[in-house]
Parts: sequence; structure tokens; C-alpha cells
Amino acid sequence: MSVEFEKELRPLFGELERHCRGLCLGDPRMDPQDVLQISLEKAFRKIGQLNDKGAFKAWMYSVVTKTYLSEKRRSFFRYTIRFSDDSVNGQMRNASSTSAPPDVALDLAKALKSLSARERSALTLFHISGFSVKEISELQKDRSLSATKSRLARARAKVRSHISETGYRQAESDSPKINAEEENEPV
Repeated sequence: MSVEFEKELRPLFGELERHCRGLCLGDPRMDPQDVLQISLEKAFRKIGQLNDKGAFKAWMYSVVTKTYLSEKRRSFFRYTIRFSDDSVNGQMRNASSTSAPPDVALDLAKALKSLSARERSALTLFHISGFSVKEISELQKDRSLSATKSRLARARAKVRSHISETGYRQAESDSPKINAEEENEPV
């Protein structure tokens, strides 16, 4: 059984790791590696309950997401750590290899922290892990696709709002401008 589990897990490991980092982003109480390790342990113990081997990917994401939510509830009672910019900045360095400036990455981390766990999960599953709305709906056990779509829309709106409140604007010199004359000039 362990060889089969490892064979199924190997191609998903990087995706699951990114998903954990996305879920834990901005929460200094949560360690993405711990969430992943606990999830893998749970999945290994319960692999026998998986009837459809073709659903392994969705099942693993479900295990990771449920583990994250469970650990988040537990950590609430274990820790009383204040949210600080340094802790978010440290997690942003680990979150992904992004080329965004540090202030933008920090704003994004704060915006993600402002989301509920379900909103953050839906957003990371959709935008980072590439899940479809239908798959997210099944993972989050929503009654309808419209509930998932609404959750994604609310999460995006909250992130947009938070980023716009922080005053981040792309510098005019950073954005290329093309006027009508330049458009028609030969290179």
C-alpha cells in the first residue's frame, strides 16, 4: 500500500506544498510544512477509504484543506501571537517565487489574511492550484456552483479592496504607454 500511495503522491507533492503555503499565508501560527506533514500522515492512514483511485488528487486536496482548517482551530487556543508585518514578510519569502516587489507581496499577504479560511482556500485552489469551480465546490461541500462562485467573487473583491486601500498604484513609468503615432511606426 505504501508504494502505491507514494506513486500517486509523487506528481502532486509540489502542488500540495504550494497549496499549503497559500492556505497558511499571513498566519504566523500556521506552518505550511506542518500542515502538509499532518495531512500526509492522515491520508496515508486513510488511503483504504478511497474507493475511486482516479479521485486521488481531489481527495488529497480535501485532506489538506480539512487538516488546515482543523489545525487553525486548534492553534487559536494554543497561541496568542499578534499579527506583525515581519511575520507576514517572512512567510511571503517562503510562499512562492514571485517577482512582485516586497511591498506588493506584503499587501497581498495582508489581504489574504483578511479573508475567511474558506475564502482563502477557494482563492488558492482556483488561482494557485488550478482547480475548477466545480472541483472547489465538491471539495468545500457546497450545495451549488453559484455558492462557490460567490465565495470566489467575494474573496477577489476583498483582496482588491484591501490592495486599493493600501494605496498601491503601479508607477506610471512601469506601465508601457502606446499612443496612436507609435503604434504605426515601423520598428
